[in-house]
Amino acid sequence: MKRTAKGLCMMICMVIAMLLITKTDAFASTYGDYQYTVSGKKIIITKYTGNASKVYVPNVIKGKPVTEIAKGAFKWCTGIKEVKIYGNTKTIGKEAFAYCYNLKKVTMLRGVENIGTNAFAYCAALNTVNMHKGIKTVSTGAFKGCRELTGIELPKGTKSIGSNTFAYCSKLKSITIPSTVGSIGSGAFYDCKSLKSINLPAKLTRINSSVFGKCSSLKYMKIPEKVEKISDYAFENCTSLKSISIPGSVKTVSTCAFWNCRSLKKAVMHNGTVSIKNAAFANCRALEEIKIPASVTNIDTYAIGYNYSSSKAGWVYKKSTRITVYGKKSSAAYNYAKKNNLKFKLW
Repeated sequence: MKRTAKGLCMMICMVIAMLLITKTDAFASTYGDYQYTVSGKKIIITKYTGNASKVYVPNVIKGKPVTEIAKGAFKWCTGIKEVKIYGNTKTIGKEAFAYCYNLKKVTMLRGVENIGTNAFAYCAALNTVNMHKGIKTVSTGAFKGCRELTGIELPKGTKSIGSNTFAYCSKLKSITIPSTVGSIGSGAFYDCKSLKSINLPAKLTRINSSVFGKCSSLKYMKIPEKVEKISDYAFENCTSLKSISIPGSVKTVSTCAFWNCRSLKKAVMHNGTVSIKNAAFANCRALEEIKIPASVTNIDTYAIGYNYSSSKAGWVYKKSTRITVYGKKSSAAYNYAKKNNLKFKLW
């Protein structure tokens, strides 16, 4: 009986010891103005409690590397004007610096790999972002609503740009996208009103929905030769775009892809394109010529040559008298022009 009691006592002591160890790792400790947790040999910063205008996120705490800034750690820290993040930090978490309204400058040293969802969203004063080689992912909404941001250079090695990453960055004029980027999410540059031109990486295979929607200053766009689909509303309301050349790799020009591109005068599609979906070029009021190859076998109703306006009864469409459709005789282009009573010329 005594042995049983002694063994039970030892087991209880071991459980208490384990709980104490777990508590040390799981609950936040404090280092200056930072709260953090320990995960093995790594430190995760969970909250900033200071009021400094310049913040240098620690690289090491008590001999352990700071590898992550957790979700919302600096969120709503409106006194911060400048942030420097050192190379041990691999991940900047979701909303880590969101709504830091007075943050103007961010520097990420080499080593940072992942910028999380909405990490710097709505940092309304942010105008300078310095990134170094090593960034792999810029996630959904990472810089959404940073309306003072005028230019940014993504380092070589970046693999993807998430949805809405730079949406509503109304003063963004230029962005450098490296050749290593293979995907750009939906709405990535939505409503970037000051963006005039952009060079897309050659390995891109899809232009996602609304990716350049409402980029009203965009005048030039070269679509890479590997792109297979231009998705719904991809270029809608790009009201300064004057011409577009669509390579034969593009199989589908989707619904409303170029909706309301009011300055678009010329569109050329090359052999290989198969389908033009409903209202793909609707409301392109300046469109004078569109060249369609014989490879196109499907042109949806109202895809080309119709302008729309709203009324109390709903959408009202009116046929364009300006446009000429170019194509081969007896092709889908020929049949569409004939059916819709649009001007047609052989190409």
